[in-house]
Amino acid sequence: MDNKITKTRLSNFFAYEWILMIVFLVVIIFINQFVYGFFTAEPTVGQSFKYLYDADVSSVSDQDFASFIIEEMPFSYDVIEFGSEPLTDERDVLGMRIAIQDGDIFITSGKRDSEGVSLLEQRIDNQGVCLYNFNKLLYDAKAYLKGFLKEEYASYSESDKDQLVKDSNNLDEQKIHARFLSRMKKDNRYRTEEQKSEGKVLEVGRINQLVKEVNDFEYLLEEKPDIFYRYTRYSQSLKFANEDKKEHYQMLVDREKADEKTCGENAPFGILAEKLTGGKEDPSKYFKLKGQEVEGEEETVYTAKDVVITAFDFLEYQIDLQFETISFMNAIVRECSNFLDGR
Repeated sequence: MDNKITKTRLSNFFAYEWILMIVFLVVIIFINQFVYGFFTAEPTVGQSFKYLYDADVSSVSDQDFASFIIEEMPFSYDVIEFGSEPLTDERDVLGMRIAIQDGDIFITSGKRDSEGVSLLEQRIDNQGVCLYNFNKLLYDAKAYLKGFLKEEYASYSESDKDQLVKDSNNLDEQKIHARFLSRMKKDNRYRTEEQKSEGKVLEVGRINQLVKEVNDFEYLLEEKPDIFYRYTRYSQSLKFANEDKKEHYQMLVDREKADEKTCGENAPFGILAEKLTGGKEDPSKYFKLKGQEVEGEEETVYTAKDVVITAFDFLEYQIDLQFETISFMNAIVRECSNFLDGR
């Protein structure tokens, strides 16, 4: 049989068989995508953790910071990927990230301009930016944990439940398992009974660790109040509002102050990096504003002055993993201060 490849035969093949080639390639691509989709889990909003650097915050030390995060690994098993992104002033990258809930921690500046205006406070006043009042973050975390309390505590008051969730022994593992199976129905990592059993163990561990992290976060809020950037939402808008808008903003400020969930008067909205002292590393190793360096005799000295570490409120989209932000911020406090030593 003459199997020799000639120009004529190649020409005839491409002239008459090209449709079959295209069909074949389409089938191969389809099979590849099907197999990939079946055996891999597409990260949800909560399973992908990202911290963002504001435009005026330097990210030159991000490699050091990422190495610390990898070593410390404050995330639970359910965070599949994490990363960072420096923002720019060129376009509204922050708005685009918020629109798709692509971000968990926002490292920004607390500086004021020459007229006393704070961009951070403008963003806090703008509900569309979704910056968390840390009092509400703590409230939401406790509310989440209360959902796992044993049935014997169902009739207890909310204040009593606030105390009960400080001890993981008061939580019902069966409730934790049920929640895990419900939210993992579409997760390809947990298809077999063996995988589900392993996942249940991991989930109990995640919840138990969350109890500890929430306890530590509450301790910081109560015992270390000076490390937080504090502000009453809408008060800057009220201060600079036109006369016809002042009544509206005064109403909003009064509402914030009266809100029991947020305890909104002078509420904590971020961690002041420069206030973290006595730790393994100085916060300036990881956080600094652009143009904030001080020229020394031998080397450039960096400072963490005015750097504020805030968190996004995307609870609606990631009810189970919103509180990874607490673990992340606690890890920074442990690295850069001695405030949580011995806990």
